[in-house]
Amino acid sequence: MSRPNVVNLLGRIVFCILATASLQAQTATSELSGTMLEGGVPLSGVVVELRSGRLQIGQTTGPDGGFRFCCLAPGNYSLTFKGEGIPGGELPVLLLPGQTHHLEGILLRSADQPWLLREIERHETSAYDSSRTYSSGEMQRLPTTLHLWTVMANIEVSMTPERFDVAGLHAADAMLFGARGDSWSQNRILLNGFEVPHGDGSDTAFVPDLASTGSLTYAPGPSKSARPGAEIFLQSRLPSEVFQGEVQAFFQGAALQGSNVTSRLRDFGITEPDERYRHALRGNIQIGGRLTQEWQFSASAGRLQNSRRIRNHLLPVRSERTTIVAQAVGDLSSSDRLVLQWTGQTGRQPESGSSPQISREASHDARQSFNQAQATWTRMLSPRTSISAGASFSAGRLDAGLQPGAGASRENMFPGFVDVPLVPSAESGRPIVEQLNNVFTGSAPIASSTRLRQVQLLLNMNTTSRTGALTHRISAGIDSLLSRNTLRSSAFEDINLRFFRGNPDSVIRLNQADNSNSTS
Repeated sequence: MSRPNVVNLLGRIVFCILATASLQAQTATSELSGTMLEGGVPLSGVVVELRSGRLQIGQTTGPDGGFRFCCLAPGNYSLTFKGEGIPGGELPVLLLPGQTHHLEGILLRSADQPWLLREIERHETSAYDSSRTYSSGEMQRLPTTLHLWTVMANIEVSMTPERFDVAGLHAADAMLFGARGDSWSQNRILLNGFEVPHGDGSDTAFVPDLASTGSLTYAPGPSKSARPGAEIFLQSRLPSEVFQGEVQAFFQGAALQGSNVTSRLRDFGITEPDERYRHALRGNIQIGGRLTQEWQFSASAGRLQNSRRIRNHLLPVRSERTTIVAQAVGDLSSSDRLVLQWTGQTGRQPESGSSPQISREASHDARQSFNQAQATWTRMLSPRTSISAGASFSAGRLDAGLQPGAGASRENMFPGFVDVPLVPSAESGRPIVEQLNNVFTGSAPIASSTRLRQVQLLLNMNTTSRTGALTHRISAGIDSLLSRNTLRSSAFEDINLRFFRGNPDSVIRLNQADNSNSTS
């Protein structure tokens, strides 16, 4: 192979690598375009300015009366119009990530209404044709808005989260069953363009508080990452121009009117349903606004409490989660913006894993915490070109220990009606036993501890150019991600399951084994 061919081949390989990296590093930006008209005729020479605090960019409409701003950071802006012999006008605009907004301005030259300004079109600019964006107002109008899972269950059929149900066993945690994945960790979640790390491999380390979420973009795929699931882009609510506060409260409850179990369950000796009632209470308080000409500030605190009554448990099974988000947006100059955000969340499930077949003594006292700090700087080089750089640091932990006072034993309550015919032992009939009881007959962990650390650096450049009726978008970027997870667990050894016909409350006490393993 000749030297020019080798250089050409290496150049193509490097280009493919950089193109793949730039796809990973792209963040969702917004675009704003419009047309100025008077009597149906394009209006040229109108100065159009887009402002937000000290941030200010402008351009003049051409012969076609059009203007276009691209590569904008999502948020609240003010669009103003002025020109020689033309009355001024102003329109507040909310730009959503990954969307193009098209406005139409009609000059009326009326004393009461000099301009008629309206949004006539909005469409997605995402790389996925099937992606959809939902604003905070749209999410709050849904029937249930407890958390991200309930929102996705209402708007996206392809990834509806449901509780895992085997032989009447209802798990305490929500799991995801979709077209390409069977757990929530198989989806890629980005908060303001930064990756949300995963904790124990079956759940995210952070569950977003929808009251502090400005918009949600769902892309069913194909995913840009190695995960087979979908991609969810979350954008935090930005501070408003005026200082204001907001308080929200949401309650949801459900209960059965009777214990009408099926005849099949009655044959197994079950005379009441697995779950009698459940209720959830969510509260949120937000405050923020513009502090100075350069800086805006917002803070949000929310709390979610769940409680449900299940069979074979005298006390309700509870869980709680608290989320705090603080954000500062600074317009350093007419073309520079700095966004700082800290997100913290703590959660606890005192009876994690409880079910009709698992007693409270055998459940885990699970505690979870997550913290993430973000910093993003954006510079507008022109109305159609911008560069941005960002960094984030995430830290999380998940501890699942024994119940207080449980000692060194673990009590597993198995239904006594289970009978495995023609099988000499439960160990030999493991597949049948697992289907009936959703239990594992090997070593069962009694305590686990997960620690995660993640650092991410982003660098992006976005620009657009127009040739006739064609619009060309060029995006390039670098995404560097360093993550480390450490898992430590202790387990019992030599578990031997026994099933006693007619004795539903029979349990086996196991001695603790001092064994552990650590992976990172």
